[in-house]
Amino acid sequence: MVTVSNIIPKKNDSREDGGNVMLMEARLCELMSSLRALARSNQDLKNALVESPDDTDFLNAIAENVAVINKQRKLAEALVKDMQRQGVSIALPEDIRFIDVNEQPTETGIYL
Repeated sequence: MVTVSNIIPKKNDSREDGGNVMLMEARLCELMSSLRALARSNQDLKNALVESPDDTDFLNAIAENVAVINKQRKLAEALVKDMQRQGVSIALPEDIRFIDVNEQPTETGIYL
């Protein structure tokens, strides 16, 4: 029998994981690994700016990383919330929640 609830997808069904907690956890691990790599990259770029404070490639790379960090962190937060709704006891690790993405131009570059 076809009913409205059978044809209208649930919120989680629109994602690739289809609400499968194991797939959600795998995606979350991927996002956390990527976020940590981006944070390390920005730290390296920040260090490089000490030597070359006007390097536009470094500045652009940091700005691009910040945009990706913000996007990926929102995705990770949404995954955690969806997993919690399904009864999974999970939280976003502190190092992910507190990645500093504030760009503050200074005389010697930008500091994150």
